[in-house]
Amino acid sequence: MKKSPYFTAESIEKVAQEIQKKLEDYGLGKFKVFATDAIALIVLDMQNYFLLEESNAFVPSAKSIVTNINKLIEIFNRNNFPVIFTKHSNNEENARQMAVRWKHLTPESGVFNEIYDKIDSTKGIIINKNQYDAFFCTNLLNILQERKIKQVIITGVITNLCVETTARSSFVNGFHTIVPIDTTATYNLDLHLSSFINLSFSINSTPLSSELINYLEKNI
Repeated sequence: MKKSPYFTAESIEKVAQEIQKKLEDYGLGKFKVFATDAIALIVLDMQNYFLLEESNAFVPSAKSIVTNINKLIEIFNRNNFPVIFTKHSNNEENARQMAVRWKHLTPESGVFNEIYDKIDSTKGIIINKNQYDAFFCTNLLNILQERKIKQVIITGVITNLCVETTARSSFVNGFHTIVPIDTTATYNLDLHLSSFINLSFSINSTPLSSELINYLEKNI
């Protein structure tokens, strides 16, 4: 798999805007206004396994989305909205096709399993998952239902794997689902764009993080 840092600290805003323009050319990607009550933020798999260069699963653009994710975390913490962090790991029993497809197991412990230290997870709920879908064999649905959540913002890695799968599952489970273009990352721009074409067609909204943050700041 060819890896490239298509998002950098300097380029992320411009590249995200270019992606949004391409979505608009398809008639997709419009930011849909939504109510700001009963909303949760999900931060998928922002672990050292995907953010440290010495890992074989390193995502070169992942560090560039940290600032935008942290802006959302800060807003949610300030307003006492739930923030849910996932940690992906596998063992021989739960890996299933993950082990077949990827030929290795994602660490269940150690430094690679930990959430990246530039992400503040201290005020969030942490759940463990072992498949692309964060709803599969976890208590995520119960957490959202118990808090009467109606709308979910999904961020993190990897765009075309866990993010896209979880977003579809969120939608199917009845949640208004939002995935900001510049709060997720994958291995290259082709994969990222392809996912957002699909997501823009199938879920509720795929805005720029700045659009979403501006809306939240004005309406909560």
